[in-house]
Amino acid sequence: MFFMKENRIITIMKRKELIIALVLGIIYIAIFLTHASVVGKTVYGDGIYYVTWLRSLVYDHDINFVNEYTQFGITYPYTTSLGLPGNKFSIGPALFWAAPYLSFSYLLKNNGLVFPNQLLIGLSSVVLVLFSLLILYRFLRKTVSNTAAGLTILSLAGATHLLFYGAIDPVNSHSIEFLATTIFTILVLTKKTKPFIVGIILGLIGAIRPQDMILGLLLIPYSQWKQIPHILIGILIGFLPQLLAWQALYGSFFVSPYFLEEERFLFQPLKIFPVLFGLENGLFLYTPITFIAFLGGISHWNRLEKLKPWIFLCIGISIIIVASWSTWWQGASYSGRMFIGMLPLFSISLAYFYQWLMKMGRKPKELMLMFVIPLTCINVIRILYFLLTH
Repeated sequence: MFFMKENRIITIMKRKELIIALVLGIIYIAIFLTHASVVGKTVYGDGIYYVTWLRSLVYDHDINFVNEYTQFGITYPYTTSLGLPGNKFSIGPALFWAAPYLSFSYLLKNNGLVFPNQLLIGLSSVVLVLFSLLILYRFLRKTVSNTAAGLTILSLAGATHLLFYGAIDPVNSHSIEFLATTIFTILVLTKKTKPFIVGIILGLIGAIRPQDMILGLLLIPYSQWKQIPHILIGILIGFLPQLLAWQALYGSFFVSPYFLEEERFLFQPLKIFPVLFGLENGLFLYTPITFIAFLGGISHWNRLEKLKPWIFLCIGISIIIVASWSTWWQGASYSGRMFIGMLPLFSISLAYFYQWLMKMGRKPKELMLMFVIPLTCINVIRILYFLLTH
């Protein structure tokens, strides 16, 4: 009787998890389709430059972006030393969009940039974000309770800027960045993958957003000296597409086009406070659940206690990197978009914080009413205001 009752409880919990996952997926896809139908496109802003890599390679078999920039009605950023229109944005996201794009674009019989193609790219990004949330939940519940893991995922999905870049503006590097950093974090902490594979994923992270390679610090407490060559070779292979792209477009394997546009690091003074609390996209101000997660580091982490310093070191260095950059306010950003890659680390701290609060006697419903629901509502209101004013 006891085992039958226990199996029944497990079945009910799995059903609830499935229902929550389906509802979350429906909400994200519905938001994406609604926004796309209202504005009539899914590719705009920085997304244009990421998509041009994909479209030009697939349709034109080159990296001359003249027709792509003309189609989108933008002027060439600058001309490289090879006489080609420049593109400082990374090639990494195009690699992840390639499979669905190749699968369906030729069937559509068009120029590869019209609304159906854009819809396909955007929808694939939304699905990848949902997949990331799913595998992150499955990882978190191995270290905390299912309830704490579930509260954490709902917090990420609703109360952070992931809602914006995962459902409203997914044709950007941030949705793919979240996927890659989530996979890397899980593989490193579970120690179930060969160092060579982990290195490849870290290299791919660099080909998406180089600053997120700081996550490589997580390898230090887990790696042995004999594994370092395998990791480094993997990193080189994963980052190779970006090196080849730079060589083909700029004539050098080792050139950062960001610096060609006079963007640079300004180490003095550091803009740490405005990056976190400023009116111009301050991360903790616009996305307070990340501040709660940061403070949640005081809670007891059980199995991952020894890793806590390395996790917060990654977050701290990431903050310094953003604060040192010449455009530290992160441009036309909703909240601190440059920290999307750190959300898997924030989620670990937040999960243990929720677990700690429940051990202190707080019930899940109370935590929903204290944190998840009100901060999600605030986030939605701010997103709506952002869309109306931008």
